[in-house]
Parts: sequence; C-alpha cells; structure tokens
Amino acid sequence: LRSQGKCTACMLQAQHCLCARLARLRARAGALSGPAPVRFVVWMHVRERLRASNTGKLLELIFPETEVLLQDVPEDHRRFRELVAAAKGRACVLYPSEAAVRPEELLQSCRAVDGAQATEESQHGAQWPSSAASAERSPLLAVLVDGTWRQAKRMSREFEGLAHVALAPGGRSAFHWRRQSQEGRVCTVEAAALLLDEMGEPRDEGSRPWLLRRALTELNGALERQCHFDT
Repeated sequence: LRSQGKCTACMLQAQHCLCARLARLRARAGALSGPAPVRFVVWMHVRERLRASNTGKLLELIFPETEVLLQDVPEDHRRFRELVAAAKGRACVLYPSEAAVRPEELLQSCRAVDGAQATEESQHGAQWPSSAASAERSPLLAVLVDGTWRQAKRMSREFEGLAHVALAPGGRSAFHWRRQSQEGRVCTVEAAALLLDEMGEPRDEGSRPWLLRRALTELNGALERQCHFDT
C-alpha cells in the first residue's frame, strides 16, 4: 500500500490521509456509557479491507475498544468466538432478518440475562448489583456485518445463535460514494450510530453517535478531495 502511495490505516492516498482528523475525534471518545453500553465488532468482508470508501474501518479508528475481524481468516474466527463467549449472552448481530428484534427488545433481553446471572450468583453467596445496574456496566457486543448487501446476506449466516437486531426505518444515507440497493438502507458507520441512538445514548456534540456521523462527514470530504471512485 505504501508503494502505491496509500495510508495503511484509512486506505486513502497519503496526501488525503484521514487519520489525523480521526485521531482528534478518537481523543473525544469517552468510556462506554448509556443504559446499555455497546461495544462493536466489525465482521468485514475481505474485499472491503483495502477500499478507501469502506466505512466500517472508521469504528476502529475512533473507538479503541472496537475490533475489525475479517471473514475467512481462521484467527479472526477464533477471536470472534472468544468475544462471544466473553459476552455471556450479551451479543447480537445487526441484520434485518425475519426473526430480528428491535433494540428495545434486545435491551429487555439483556436485562433478563443479567437478572438470571445475578440470581445464580446470589445463590452461591456472591454479592451482585441489581440487574438494572449490571445492565449499565456490562457492554453489549454488537456485530456489524460489513460488506455489500449481497455479501452481508451470506455472511450473516455465520452467526447462528446470536440475536438479530433490526433498526427502525431511516432516511436516505448521507454516504454518497456507495449506491444503496434499496431506499432506507445505510452504510456500516451510519448503522452503528443509529443503533446507539436507539439504545439510548446521547446525541449531542461529542457523543458516540455524533462522533461516528462526524467521521463519515470527514470521509465524504476526503473522498471528494481525492476524487476516488474505487468502490
């Protein structure tokens, strides 16, 4: 990539590198917060990793706790299984399947899991906080399927056993470097911001949803300056 004049992190041409701008946003990202803190894992199609127009990479460049894992990479599959196991029932994949639930239903489910765990621990003499307090402290692991819609449909089959979550219908995507196949569909980073909105995180300047949307604005501008259409 360097021999091609590209940044190895944001994948833009070096003279249009976005990393310094994103670093300023990253510096504003605080600790996980909200009624149900969300930690993201981006499950990325291998063809997306080197594309300047990919938006999934923005999450790991802004939120230090985010991990990007690549489909068909054995080590990443193992890491994914570790993350799901560590989540202890608090994991989901953002994908609008027929069985998908709304974020508020998922939040109720997480609280039920926390309550069951608290009851089990209390029976063994452990001191646990209430299920509501536990829900505030235990992050939800949210998997973002990052690829074209056709790729995402195939990739989503790999998450058997995880709850599917669907967002409320939204408006048009603000990311004009990728054509959406249907009205109301959005790019990966927009989907992450919408999920945080629906999980009750603040939307004011400096909040996690705001940082994601600001990062997308920065990417739009960088691609415009670069006039790069490698989608």
